[in-house]
Amino acid sequence: MSPFLSSISSPASSSRSDDFSRAAEINVYEENGSTYRSYVFTQTGTNTFYLRTTKTVDILVVANGGNGQSTAGGGGGEVVVKNDYRLSRGSYNFVIGERGETETENIPEADAGTRGKDVIIQTEGKNVLSDLTALGGGNGGQDGGSGGGGYADQGGSPGNLKPPGVSIAVNGVGFNGGSPTNTRGRCENAAGCGGGGAGGTGLTNIRNSQRLAVGGAGGPCITNTFRDGTARSYAGGGGGASNPCHNDSTNVGGAGGCGNLSGGQGGGAGTPNPYDSVDETGGGGGAQAQSSSGDGLGATGIVVIREVIG
Repeated sequence: MSPFLSSISSPASSSRSDDFSRAAEINVYEENGSTYRSYVFTQTGTNTFYLRTTKTVDILVVANGGNGQSTAGGGGGEVVVKNDYRLSRGSYNFVIGERGETETENIPEADAGTRGKDVIIQTEGKNVLSDLTALGGGNGGQDGGSGGGGYADQGGSPGNLKPPGVSIAVNGVGFNGGSPTNTRGRCENAAGCGGGGAGGTGLTNIRNSQRLAVGGAGGPCITNTFRDGTARSYAGGGGGASNPCHNDSTNVGGAGGCGNLSGGQGGGAGTPNPYDSVDETGGGGGAQAQSSSGDGLGATGIVVIREVIG
């Protein structure tokens, strides 16, 4: 673990003109023989920073995770990591979506609301830094930074499977959601798959020893140390929900990616309400069991910029 030296809270309302003065958190730490100062942006809504001179920095951008939907877990947001990135003098802004907020501005109207909020960094002159854009994770069954999981339709005939969302990550990492298995019977068709994570594909629904369909786990996250020198988890997929037909305490939904450090757990008869993902990680939301209420919501994203100071 890297030595952590200091942390300063710097509210977004700060009026100082210093570089990165509006970051929510400023940390100083040592890693691999270098001393870093990191600027952490976690506030939902519009964030801004100003550079008085050109800087070479490391940047982490994580978009919002997707929401659980129709028993399928949400995908994790795209994770973009850039080392030795050159930022020119001037003002920059970007938006971090609220928990569960979906993208409506940057995709075709027909697809609006199918994934978590993107993070798009642009200059004061509205020039987009396209190589830093991170796409929100797909809602259950939808495409996104990582795709939402596929699911099996409880009300349909055996084999009525809904395909998973695929990863459409361009600048960073993301994986597809899990593909549903061809279980038999109306009840067993209710389980969903895990959403994809930044570290791997979501898992498929399975049948346990009681021959009940169980939701697939969310895809694994990845770790990154830019925030404070600690390896933190980002963009795990949400777990798929199990079927609701048997009130059995062992009948639970799939685990969230990274053991619920990022993606949310899926719901089931034993856990009827899914767990939400962890904010500031871009994790996907866990899905509800059919006939339960309330899908898990995708987590908020984060932007971290760090520079070497010693």
